[in-house]
Amino acid sequence: MKSVSEVDSLADSAHVGQVDKIGVPYIEHVRAVAAGLAPLGDELVKAGLLHDILEDTDWTAERLRESGISARVVEIVEAVTNVPGMPYEEKIGRITADPQATLVKIADNAHNSHPARTALLPSDKRERLAAKYRSARAQLWPAARPEDIRAIVRVVNPSLLAELSELQTSYCGHDECAHSVNDWIAAGRPEPAYERGIGGVMNHLSEVLFYARRDWLADTYEAAVEADRPFTEEQRLAHVMRDREEKRRAFRRSRHRTRKSATAGGGRTDER
Repeated sequence: MKSVSEVDSLADSAHVGQVDKIGVPYIEHVRAVAAGLAPLGDELVKAGLLHDILEDTDWTAERLRESGISARVVEIVEAVTNVPGMPYEEKIGRITADPQATLVKIADNAHNSHPARTALLPSDKRERLAAKYRSARAQLWPAARPEDIRAIVRVVNPSLLAELSELQTSYCGHDECAHSVNDWIAAGRPEPAYERGIGGVMNHLSEVLFYARRDWLADTYEAAVEADRPFTEEQRLAHVMRDREEKRRAFRRSRHRTRKSATAGGGRTDER
């Protein structure tokens, strides 16, 4: 399998001569995305370097695999590649079914939203893209762990840290949320790995509150629909996010069963 430096060279060659919306060599964008994913492992770094190669060059998934790119990295790249005719919101929803593809898209979104890049765009285009990228974050961020999002945006676009903190704080603004926290813990949801010390405890608590409020909003949405009562857009979005999380869990369980079956049978798992 190719190393990170070899994948970087491949991406550089594939995007040679291409520039982004502000006239900067395109390779700088994919390298910035990859840099934000570095804290999360080489597999994601490689996917970050290649995240636009299927969409913007003549490379194919098959050619990537034949060149020594792992099946899983190619799978992530395929997940973030645009599908002709698919609405943007649906595309983002499809990406959130794959946890690693979600992180790649979060890094991509963060760099596309960087003030130094958007400042060079015409004002009307800047405002339109800002709304588009913020809407995408409303789907992407609830699909990832807050500490992973923070690790990415701290590198790629620190200006988004305030937005992330605001979002996490807003996810617990009702008395009923306290009951949801207890329900969330009692349900035995898997706890994220975190460092020892007060910082780690606070990060964990923040994540608990984030998902507790989402679950509470989703529950109130379902109750409103069942009773034919009005509901808010925030409640509806929380319901959508929880539904997508359940689909992601089913996806991971399916992959685990496939790998386990392949191992038991002495065969190779086809991650495609």
